[in-house]
Amino acid sequence: MAVTLKASKPGREKVDQARRKKGWTATAAAWYQDAKTSAATLKRFRRGLPIQQDAFIGICQAVGIENWQEIVDENSTESTVPPVTFTAYAEETWVGRTEIITQWREKLRGNCRILLITGITGQGKTALAERLAVELQQEWQYLPPVTFDDETIRDFVSAAEKLLRNLNERVTTEDRKHPDLLLNRLVQKLRRHPYLVQIDSLEALLFGKTGLAARTEFQEPYKQWWQFFQAVLVGTECQSRLIVTSQELPTSFASCKFKTWQNIQLPGLSYSEQLELFEKHLNQAEVTISPEAKSYLERIGKAYEGHPLVIEVIAGEILAEFAGDVVGYWQRYQQEFAAIEAVPGNDALQLKVKERVRISLGRLARDVSLGFNLLLSSSVYRRPVPESFWFAMLGDTTEAEKATVLNTLKLRALVIREGIQGSQVLLRQHNLVRNTAYELLKTNNESAWYKAHKIAAQMWLNAYQPEPNRDKIEQVQAYLEAFHHFYQIEDWKKALDILEIEPISGNNLLRQLLIWGYYREIIIYSQQYLTIAREIGDRKCEAKALGNLGNAYQSLGEYSRAIEYHQQRLTIVKKIGDRQDEGGVLGDLGNAYDALGDYRLAIKYHQPHLTIAREIGDRYGEECALGNLSNAYDALGDYSRAIDYLQQCLTIAREIGDRYGEGTALGNLGNTYRSLGDYSRAIEYHQQHLTIAREIGDRNGEGRAWGNLGNAYHALGDYNRAIEYNQQHLTIAKEIGDRCGEGIALGNLGITYDALGDYSCAINCYQQSLTIAREIGDRYGEGFALGCLGNAYASLEDYSGAIKYNQQSLIIAREIGNRQGEGNALGGLGNAYKSLGNYSLAIEYHQQHFTIAREIGNRYGEGCALGNIGVTFRKLEQYSEALDYSQKALEIFQEIGDRSSEAEAFKNLAEIHYKLGNFNLALDYCKQALTLATALGIPPAKDCQELKDKLEADGN
Repeated sequence: MAVTLKASKPGREKVDQARRKKGWTATAAAWYQDAKTSAATLKRFRRGLPIQQDAFIGICQAVGIENWQEIVDENSTESTVPPVTFTAYAEETWVGRTEIITQWREKLRGNCRILLITGITGQGKTALAERLAVELQQEWQYLPPVTFDDETIRDFVSAAEKLLRNLNERVTTEDRKHPDLLLNRLVQKLRRHPYLVQIDSLEALLFGKTGLAARTEFQEPYKQWWQFFQAVLVGTECQSRLIVTSQELPTSFASCKFKTWQNIQLPGLSYSEQLELFEKHLNQAEVTISPEAKSYLERIGKAYEGHPLVIEVIAGEILAEFAGDVVGYWQRYQQEFAAIEAVPGNDALQLKVKERVRISLGRLARDVSLGFNLLLSSSVYRRPVPESFWFAMLGDTTEAEKATVLNTLKLRALVIREGIQGSQVLLRQHNLVRNTAYELLKTNNESAWYKAHKIAAQMWLNAYQPEPNRDKIEQVQAYLEAFHHFYQIEDWKKALDILEIEPISGNNLLRQLLIWGYYREIIIYSQQYLTIAREIGDRKCEAKALGNLGNAYQSLGEYSRAIEYHQQRLTIVKKIGDRQDEGGVLGDLGNAYDALGDYRLAIKYHQPHLTIAREIGDRYGEECALGNLSNAYDALGDYSRAIDYLQQCLTIAREIGDRYGEGTALGNLGNTYRSLGDYSRAIEYHQQHLTIAREIGDRNGEGRAWGNLGNAYHALGDYNRAIEYNQQHLTIAKEIGDRCGEGIALGNLGITYDALGDYSCAINCYQQSLTIAREIGDRYGEGFALGCLGNAYASLEDYSGAIKYNQQSLIIAREIGNRQGEGNALGGLGNAYKSLGNYSLAIEYHQQHFTIAREIGNRYGEGCALGNIGVTFRKLEQYSEALDYSQKALEIFQEIGDRSSEAEAFKNLAEIHYKLGNFNLALDYCKQALTLATALGIPPAKDCQELKDKLEADGN
């Protein structure tokens, strides 16, 4: 909480005396600049209103009052939420827009969730958005805005991370890999809480379909923004409001069927508002405006159709060039304005505004050449920077000259004060001014343009101090900006040197961004890296850039595009004979195909990776290849081969000291042995994984190890311990903000409660898991939770509920291409219809499950489907068919070593032979089932014992 203070009446009088001694007016720019605050804050101080303590002290000290405590109104000190900081709206220069504000304030209080403010550049869109925020901040919590003028925040993931962090939400590197999950998480937060979100310069994300067309379509990398806006617009309720500014209205909104958004096409200021804005700016110098002067100002404002930026720039010229003499200014430039008046029409306004800025910069060059040079040189900065960055462009100029020239630019409204960072004021230029200045710099003085970029790069490298507790990317922002400047002037060597800097933990810049999950940023910089590599003919760098692009797209789930870049990289590394990189890219290709579910093709890439790693002695590469091969074979149900590769992987991890890799291999071994029904060995491996995870501080790994232990004990029928361990997983997941892990733990808890017959508790867990999956956009988790709910309702003999949930699970599985999930849902539907006595439909669903399992190589799924078909035929008393399918299921389970499923298959065969009157054979199968179930310590042992007793009794 920030402490605010207000000045007492005697204190304000004492401050006024002190500022008069310094020769300052009550609104002197030098006063609030020395105080490191704004004109609006100074005005609040002088009116006796509360302001932040730092600003209060600065205002007093600027006029020489060190004992600021004497100025304080003793009844004023209070802790408040920090006041909103605005970049465009200033109370002292705000005019009019009263009807617009009243109208749209009420619409936002109504059902308008997104308000789009559109209009040409400089029309006051951002200022209006901020003014509306002032009106609404008692009802909605105003969040720091997202502005697309900052290129680093244009991709949805980076902006969503910024917004969630502002809401005190933790965003992990893993979270950044799943944009859909972040989108849903942010939308849920906005729906449930009253926030006011301002999004500026949406046009930066848009393009025109033809060269001359208006920018109204979302560019490909930014289409997720439209998904976000749609998600906000739909649904029965959304407590938050969005105010979005854009030069053009996107066609996605224009054609949108939802009625919960509105558009303001912002006009220029009215005649009275134009004059008021002129007066407010000119009154800074305490200028008296005569009736004649007013008539000229009215004509100037009308010529530019009340364009606020133009009015501010012209007011600045009047103050700077003519000391506030409006009549003298008019007499000098009246022909220019007469020419502009002769070209009426809104279509020409944008051209007139741009030309007006050019004229103003031309006059600046004539009157204050140093100021002109400073403005042009500083236009190379693409984000707000400290004053010292601007002053660096002035070379050996004295401090007094620097201050004077900067004040001139401020007076002419050519510089915007963005805020304060540390002890320095941040400065930027309005987009229109910056674009014009940069064009003039590059076109008219290429050597100055080159020098400005070089100075800017050096300032970022040597003078930038990131603010503490900012986003991770801020820690390396200086390097990214320096790279940008060197890239612009094609200083390829220095640009490449920047990319090879290892700012954190021995990782180069792009590698660190990958670790942090800034995938869209990696794509931007890697594309530029690729350009440099091809320009200088460096094939090794070209391969690295392609690899970065492939890894980034793979992390984003865009596997086909990832494969395309990996294939290009593979061609290059083969040509240049880089065997280690060749192995690495083969592994990346294998992982991409593994993610697509094409496990056999994945193996075709992982196997040569392993061969190369062994040939060149790359032990870490060998470990990775073995681990990847084990994952693929495990997915195919070839558990013995998966174990063989995992054991080799584990050996290498231990030899090279890779503790994280060792823990992962142990956890995977545990899962594979659980699939085989060897639960005691599974538990042993998971315990080892847990120990390592704790030793190295891997909280995520610790949570997974607890969850895997819980699943193993569940399979053994030790449900109390299963619940205890999955609760541990749930606790850790909540502590580290792992929402996906939280949903998994709840799902596993539900499965255990289901096995205990506590169906209401199971359903509660499944519902919580389902809620989380939907909140974070985890479609896979949503489908799984729905399938679990279907099974729970089947256990309650509510078969209509079972069918409903399995149908929903099936729809999701098909939508996301989850073939295994599709098969599981079909199996669930088959079991429900079997229980309802609709055996033909049950067999049809189980046959579909079998077909899918065979297509994707899921041997376990094949066995389950065959076993279910066998049980259904037994219900139909078609025992020969039942025997055939059940025998095939048994063979598969024996082949893959799944002992628990093998026991179930033996029991099914025993029941079929019992129905056929083959008592001896039935008893033989039953004994085998009982032996396995008892050895494994699993629940079916009880059923097998009861069946054995029954068979022996009937046999006697």
